[in-house]
Amino acid sequence: MATQAHSKPTGTTTTEFPDSLYTEREVMAIANASRTSLNRWEKKGIFPPRRKVGVCSIRYKKSEVDEWVQNPQAWVDKYKPEQAA
Repeated sequence: MATQAHSKPTGTTTTEFPDSLYTEREVMAIANASRTSLNRWEKKGIFPPRRKVGVCSIRYKKSEVDEWVQNPQAWVDKYKPEQAA
């Protein structure tokens, strides 16, 4: 019997968000911040927005978080130019 390579199944999350996603806990560890701080920063427009991908599931786009980690001010300037001083 020939062995076939199985491809990774694709779901709605993959098609809706082709970018890789971080969980909220992963982002809290990466940003060294609490859930409250992430929410506050997001409301101020100085942190990437979260995505609701299910009833009780929050995710962040990996590319946006990684870009923010590299240079938070550049991220703010790029995505929220009206708030840049």
